[in-house]
Amino acid sequence: MPNLTSLNVVGTSASTEELPSSCPICHFSIAPIHRVSKKVSDKIESCFECTNVECLRLFIAVYGNPFRLNNANVWRLQKTLPVTQQTKEFPDSINAISNQFGVIYNEAYAAEQFGLKEICGVGYRKSLEFLIKDYLIGRLSEGEGKAAAAEEIKKKFLGTCIKEDIADTNIKLVAQRATWLGNDETHYVRRWEDRDVKDLKKLIALTVNLIESEALTAQALLDMPGN
Repeated sequence: MPNLTSLNVVGTSASTEELPSSCPICHFSIAPIHRVSKKVSDKIESCFECTNVECLRLFIAVYGNPFRLNNANVWRLQKTLPVTQQTKEFPDSINAISNQFGVIYNEAYAAEQFGLKEICGVGYRKSLEFLIKDYLIGRLSEGEGKAAAAEEIKKKFLGTCIKEDIADTNIKLVAQRATWLGNDETHYVRRWEDRDVKDLKKLIALTVNLIESEALTAQALLDMPGN
């Protein structure tokens, strides 16, 4: 049997299996102090106090979709408010390869934090395309044909770019799978029903790490050429 916590809602029996584990304002992991709860339409809004001494702010936890357990209404935690937006910092080597990648990624991240679950995946998919195409364009050899080759990459489907133009096997395989999940976020029917945005973000992070590793390795060899 789950451990239930009473929300002390006036006029109704309400419990929950989950209290907020972090503050939406300071983002610290906390054990919040419950102050008051109120039923609003088909939701319960609970006021909590952050226990981080550098914050101590009040925030709202919204509960909904109750189910019956031992003659009590057990409510599920849905979101916490207000949300203070976080941003994802990327290595300098990645920003040098694609300055737009981080901008687009963080717009998608902001959408996710504000609960826009149906559109954030589209933004993550777009950020991946900018990263891969800027990476490929940056690897083109200087010469008269570079501008034409860059334009060709810009116009290609992302999957085609990955298949035809990425030389590193690990980057190719990981970026390919990230693209599969990214495409699921833009299409009506999902092919990978057991995967979601969290999996897409993991694959993008792995792609970033592999590209960064390649860039840092190339720079190290350039700085310290062999005899």
